[in-house]
Amino acid sequence: MGLIRVPLHRIFLKSDLFCGDVVVGVRSSFPIPSVNFILGNDIAGPKVWSRGEVLLEVIAAPPVPVGMDDCAQKFPDVFPASVVTRE
Repeated sequence: MGLIRVPLHRIFLKSDLFCGDVVVGVRSSFPIPSVNFILGNDIAGPKVWSRGEVLLEVIAAPPVPVGMDDCAQKFPDVFPASVVTRE
């Protein structure tokens, strides 16, 4: 995965999942054949799930212990700290 900067455009989108003004990033093509538009959860909300329900649950604490496991302690150079962000 990587970051690709693309120009943003305000459009009026009308589909079965959403209707309204949105700002979208525009690319000449996608790396997946026959994909023309990617509609994210932030626009379509719960309508992108097959049953119309959100299957994810936000929790306050991580499900795994915080800290270095045995492998990370033995090979600290292989597991640098990092952060994934969205612009």
